[in-house]
Order: sequence, then structure tokens, then C-alpha cells
Amino acid sequence: MSSPELAPETTAEILGRWKVTAIGETVDRNLRWWLRPRHGKSLCASQTFDLSYRPHAKETGFRCWQTVYVGGSESPAPAIVNQNVAIGYTNIAVDNRQSGPHAHSVAEVYVINKGNIEVLGGNGEVHRAGPLDCVFVPAGIPHGVKNAGVEDVEMIWLHDRIESNGAPKYYDDDSNMVQTDPIKVIKFNDLDPYWGSVRAKEPGWLRWLISWVGGSENFVNFNRDHAALSDQVGLGLIVLLPGNNQCPHSHPDAEVYVILCDKALIYRGHGNEELETLDSVYIPPETTHGL
Repeated sequence: MSSPELAPETTAEILGRWKVTAIGETVDRNLRWWLRPRHGKSLCASQTFDLSYRPHAKETGFRCWQTVYVGGSESPAPAIVNQNVAIGYTNIAVDNRQSGPHAHSVAEVYVINKGNIEVLGGNGEVHRAGPLDCVFVPAGIPHGVKNAGVEDVEMIWLHDRIESNGAPKYYDDDSNMVQTDPIKVIKFNDLDPYWGSVRAKEPGWLRWLISWVGGSENFVNFNRDHAALSDQVGLGLIVLLPGNNQCPHSHPDAEVYVILCDKALIYRGHGNEELETLDSVYIPPETTHGL
């Protein structure tokens, strides 16, 4: 099979995979994000997404908005419908925070693309994270996010399962919060790059990976000393060096890519497609593709 003509641009990519995989890094702020749910629309352009505001999210002090890339059957179009995981993008303005602490019935994971945040846990502990750091919040754990920097926060959120409407719990009083499991911050600078992928050290295919969230012993995890463990989802980042490509490949699982900045070309068996910042693309199981 001939290699696809892929974009010779520096790119980085965040990967999540159902029960396995996680990848990554950043080069010249060229980031790409991808999620792999166990089961499997296609291309979603960022310009087509409607902004979603939670209660109080337009009020001073609580200004934030979000979009949904992948979600359940009730997700707004053009989100990719999936019955296993949900993923989206959140923006929190400077000097603002989420309207209040809350807890989900599923695990929630944040990856910071821009800015700095503080996450307040149910035990009163404050967790700090910056660009390319990851925050793993177990199911049922109260938490709230505050913009702790001098620019708007941009972050990707991931739920390891689909949450039913009405399941999240919101707290009016911090004293009612109880934390039974720890919130974990995975610092990007603590993660060593993995160069062991096929042809990853050869000119033209130079790329490396990290894991923020990975599986246990029998599943993919490139950073076992630091990555959060999950038996439901994996999350990571892949970096393609300038002028290099990802080897064409396929998986038994579906994948979703989300471009975090700049542009890329993706090959899915029928020519190249251009992806711009915050576009996403769904790749069905067993579909040959490359970047």
C-alpha cells in the first residue's frame, strides 16, 4: 500500500482509547487531540458547533462555555453520537470559575490546552494544573474549576462513560462535600516520551507518545509511573515532528481526532481531508488512516 500524502507540519495529538492507549506532547504549540472509544458521522467542523452555557455561566465571575464533540444520543448536532464516552471543550474566562462544585456519576478528565487552573476537591485541597497537564477526577468526587491565570483557559474534558441527564450533583455549600478517592494531577513535564511505535525513529515517520491515562498491566500505558489508571478509557498525546507522518494503520476500536491548534491532513482511505483547529473526525473500527 502506498503512503498517503500527509501534511509536513509539526503537530501534536491527544489520544484516548477505550480500555487502552494514550499518547503525546507539544511542539511549537501544534496540538492534536484524539479519543478512542471501544465501539464505534465523521467530520465535525468547529465552526458548526453551538456554544453551551450552564446555569449562571453568563454571569460575571462564572463566565464559561463549552461544546460537545462526542456524546450520547441526546448530544447536540453535529456531535458524534457514541454510547461509551463523552468528550468536549470548555473555555473559562480570566478571573472566572465554574458556577459551583459538582460531582459526576462517571470519571471526568481534564487536559489543559491553554492557561492555568485550580481544581478544588471535596476535601478542600486545591490542585493546580497548566498547559498539557491532566487532571483525573474519579466518579462521585466533588470538584470545581477556577481560572487561575492571566488568559482564558481552554481545556478538553472527557467522561469515561455516558452520563444520564440529571445524574450530576451540584453543591451549594462546600461543607456538604465528601471526598472518598483522590483527585490526581498528571504533570506533562513528568512524562517521558515513548519512541517505540513502528518506524517512529525513522526519517519521515518521526513521532513520539505519552500517556496521561492508561490501562493496567494488560493494556497500553506508556507512562506507568505517573499516568492515572483506568479500565474504561485511555488518554494521551502523540507528536509528529515537522515533515513527518504517522504510519497508515487501523484499530479494532473507533477513534476520534480533535485538532487543538493549526491544521493537519488526515487520510481515511479516500484521499486527504484538511482539519483545522478544533475540528474533529471520527474513524470507524478497522479503517486504515494516517496523519
